Amino acid sequence: MPDDLYQRYQAAARAHQVVPDDLYQRYQAAARAHQEHTTSCPRCTGTARCSEGARLWSVFERLQDAYIDRQRTKRTR
Repeated sequence: MPDDLYQRYQAAARAHQVVPDDLYQRYQAAARAHQEHTTSCPRCTGTARCSEGARLWSVFERLQDAYIDRQRTKRTR
C-alpha cells in the first residue's frame, strides 16, 4: 500500500470515518445505469436486451463479479 494511501486510511480510521469503496460505488452505479436504461427502453426485457442494454449489463456483471470476488478474498484472509 503506498504511503499516501496508508496515511489517508489511518487518518480515516482515527476519525472513525468509513473509507469509500470505489469498486462498490462503481458496481452500484452500473446497476442503476442498467435499471434506468431498461425502464425507458422498449426492447429490453428481463431476458432480452438491445445492444446498449447488453453493454450496460455486461459492465454491471463484471463489476459485480469483481466486488464479490474481493469480498470472498477478504473473508478468507
